[in-house]
Amino acid sequence: MALTDNPEVNALIDRLCAEGCTVVQEYILALESGTEHPAYAHLDTAGRRLLLAELRAIMAVYESQG
Repeated sequence: MALTDNPEVNALIDRLCAEGCTVVQEYILALESGTEHPAYAHLDTAGRRLLLAELRAIMAVYESQG
């Protein structure tokens, strides 16, 4: 099931989430602070915003399950 309408972002989300929750949290912090990272350097600003929003939503589900 596609998370977004952007296949490139969907594929990246799959790859990042495969690295585990702790690493996803690090990506979220990096995106929030505007830090460049090779994993998402190819995304434009809109793609990065979308990636950040989706990663936050995914982590919110895990955090709510405690």
